[in-house]
Order: sequence, then C-alpha cells, then structure tokens
Amino acid sequence: MNTIEGMNQTPTTNFGLKDTTEVKCESCDNTIFQNGIIFRKVSKLMAGTDKDALVPINIPYCTKCGETLQELLPSELKSDNSIETSNIVV
Repeated sequence: MNTIEGMNQTPTTNFGLKDTTEVKCESCDNTIFQNGIIFRKVSKLMAGTDKDALVPINIPYCTKCGETLQELLPSELKSDNSIETSNIVV
C-alpha cells in the first residue's frame, strides 16, 4: 500500500491564543473577515468527466472594505487580478 509521508500524523497544539498575533486587513486595518466562494472551471478533458467541472475556492475577505486576505489565498490566485472584490457588499 502506498502512503504519503505525514498524512497520518495528528497535528499537535503547543500554543495558546495568547501566543498568536492579530491579522488585519492591509487596506483598512479591520480584523473581521468572511469567506466568499469563487468557482473555477475545469475542462471535462482534464477532469476526466463528461462535463466541465466546477471547483469551489474559499476566498476570505474583509467585512469592512471587501479586500481579499492575500496571505490565505491559494498561491496560484495571489497575483490573479480576476478576483473582483468591487461587487462584494459589506
């Protein structure tokens, strides 16, 4: 049986809330975020299905100004200008 190294390891929590730092919106310093979802389409040839597939991706955004939280975006989307936040109603 093939296994991926590290897949069966239980993460350990060796820190408390006092050991963390606050995350702020880079645009307005707000500290409250919500998750939105964008969908990316995958060709049926790539997905191996009879129809194109949709992949949902969570996008955290600021509840005050709608700016996306860049540090939590998938690396492929960090420089993607197609994430439009101007339509987000906050």
